[in-house]
Amino acid sequence: SGTGAFEGKGWVSRGFVGLEGERKGLMGFFDYPALTPESYAMIPSGAAWASVFRFDGNRLITDVRDAVVKINPETGQQFDQVMRQVYAFTGVDIQKDLFASLGDTFEMYATPEADGTIQRITLVNRLKDAEKGEQALTSLEVFGNQMMQQRGGNGVSFSQEALDAPNDKVMAHLVTTPVGTGAWAVKDGVLYVSGGKTGIEQALKVAGKGLAADPKFIALKAKLGQQDIGGFAYSDLNLVGPGYYNAMTSTIKQLTEMQGIQMADMPSFDLLKPYMGAGLSVWWTDAAGIHAAETGPFPGWSGINPMSEMQVRMQKAIMGEETPAAPAAPDAPATPPAGM
Repeated sequence: SGTGAFEGKGWVSRGFVGLEGERKGLMGFFDYPALTPESYAMIPSGAAWASVFRFDGNRLITDVRDAVVKINPETGQQFDQVMRQVYAFTGVDIQKDLFASLGDTFEMYATPEADGTIQRITLVNRLKDAEKGEQALTSLEVFGNQMMQQRGGNGVSFSQEALDAPNDKVMAHLVTTPVGTGAWAVKDGVLYVSGGKTGIEQALKVAGKGLAADPKFIALKAKLGQQDIGGFAYSDLNLVGPGYYNAMTSTIKQLTEMQGIQMADMPSFDLLKPYMGAGLSVWWTDAAGIHAAETGPFPGWSGINPMSEMQVRMQKAIMGEETPAAPAAPDAPATPPAGM
C-alpha cells in the first residue's frame, strides 16, 4: 500500500509491504538492524547527496544457494562449480575472501565541484577484515588487468600510486578508462572507492565529519517521525540541481535538434531555486513488513540525483562530446570534499 500528499509546502509519501509469518531464505535477507549515527558517520555534514544501505554479500550467496538447492539439487551443484571456477581463475573465494571481509553497511555521498557539476561519488565501507579484504580486491585487480591485456587493453589500465602526505603510506589502486578514472584504497580498516587519487584524498579529509549532525538532515528525519531506519537516500536539490539541470537540458536540446527542431533556450536554474529544497527517503523493516517514507519539495524529487547527471556526462564522453559546466551553486564549497 502507499499514500502521498502535500503537507504545507512539502511532499510526504509512505509505503508498506506486509510480510506475514517467519521470514526464511531470501525473505530474511531484508531483516537488517536499524542504522546508528555511527553507521553513516563517514558522510560529511553538508553533502549534496547521500545514501546508506545494508548489504551482506556473504549471506546473499548462502541464501541464493540454499534456495537453488531446494528447487533443484543438481542446479546447486552447478552453482558450486561456478564458484570454484571463479576461484580457479582469480584466486579469490568471492564468499569467504571478499564478501566475508566487507561490512554490511555501505555509505555513498557526493558534493559538487566549484562549477556546480558533480564529477564523482564516493563509497565507504568499514571492513570486517581489512587485510583479507584488501588482498581479495588486489587479486581481482590483477586478474582484471590480465584479462584486459589479453584483449588489447581497450583503453583500460590499472596502476597503483601512493597518496600525498600525510597519507603517503596508503596506496591508491587506480583504474583508468576512456571515460574517467576510478580508484580504491584502504586506510584504518575502511575501504574508500572514489574518482581517481584526488577523490580518495578528498574523502580522507572529510572522513568522520558526520551527516547525522547536519541540521537539514535532522529536520527531515524528524518530519518523517521514524528514528529507527534501515537505510536512506538524502538530496539537497539546491546543490545537486545545477549540474543535473544542465546535463538534462543539454541532452534534450541535442535530441530535439537531431529531429530538426530548434528548442528555445531553457530558463536559468536560478529561477527554479525557490521551488527546490532538500529531501529524504527512508526505509526499515519490522515484524509487520517493509516500510518506506519520504519527504521532499515536490513529487518525484528523488529523480534529481548525481547518478543521472554522471550517466549523461559518461555518454557524452564516450561519444567524444562535452557537457558545458553548470552554473555554480551558491552554497557549494570552493573546495569540494567528496567524489567519484
